[in-house]
Amino acid sequence: VAVYLAVKAAVEGTFAGGIEVFGLDRTVTVGDTTYSGVGYALDEYNEDLVSAEMIAKVEEAKAKIISGEIVVPTE
Repeated sequence: VAVYLAVKAAVEGTFAGGIEVFGLDRTVTVGDTTYSGVGYALDEYNEDLVSAEMIAKVEEAKAKIISGEIVVPTE
């Protein structure tokens, strides 16, 4: 996501450099796919190791972080 946004800004002439902060709630859509700045990959290499219950717990925590119910320390 970070590289895509940097290249897009450079092509559009709006690239300013500096620090970009990505969180669970920042996404970008390219074509039909939406990508998050922070997340996890689930594919043929690890899908047998991750249960539906595990995914549900992670998604629940993600929603609570985005809503502010869980505050993640920054230091």
